[in-house]
Amino acid sequence: MLDFPDDTQPIFLSTDASKIGLGGILYQEIHGVKRILYYHSELLSSSQNRFHSIELEALTIFKCITRMKSFLLGRDIIILTDKCPLCHMMNKTISNKRVEKISLLLQEFNITQLIHVKEKHNCLPDYLSRHPISYDDELLDSEYGLGFRRDKSSSVQFIGAMVNRSKVRAASTHVSPYSLQRPQFSSAVSSSSTPATISSSSPIEEFDITQLQQHQNNDIQIQKLLMI
Repeated sequence: MLDFPDDTQPIFLSTDASKIGLGGILYQEIHGVKRILYYHSELLSSSQNRFHSIELEALTIFKCITRMKSFLLGRDIIILTDKCPLCHMMNKTISNKRVEKISLLLQEFNITQLIHVKEKHNCLPDYLSRHPISYDDELLDSEYGLGFRRDKSSSVQFIGAMVNRSKVRAASTHVSPYSLQRPQFSSAVSSSSTPATISSSSPIEEFDITQLQQHQNNDIQIQKLLMI
């Protein structure tokens, strides 16, 4: 049975990894009683099966924290692991690229301690790692419900593009010098006594907040967005 977290107490995350899966439990100790907040068990992929043991243990910590993110943000976290070299992962450099990358991804969380425990004291995460389950339900996805809903009927599309420096230099070499000149305004002189007037193809309209509100109220797409 799961309990609700107590904001006045630290949170413990105990993790373990095996050759086939990973597992972790999130709990608190209140008046000497362990209160379980969350269980996590996950099957390893074929590529993850080739990870080194220290990489698997670091991956387990990352997967569990990502899965339990809603419980952990803004709280003090104490992590328990049976892999001793990981105890200094957050404050010392480890000569492993995957572990270093995971330590950087975990910087947004307030991990106060990484404590080494013996395997015999880490039984429950060890059991979860040896009996992993696969997630095929989108409700079990950690990002479920966090995406933006897009109106398919809308004809407005936003396109992002990335241009590297080499393309910018190549484009700048083909720009004609005549295209950098200022635009010429046509002036008509009616007589020698009248000053020259600048003709514009589009007249300048004054900004009117009332008219803007009316257009927004009549815009169907804007009204749909306001109703979401």
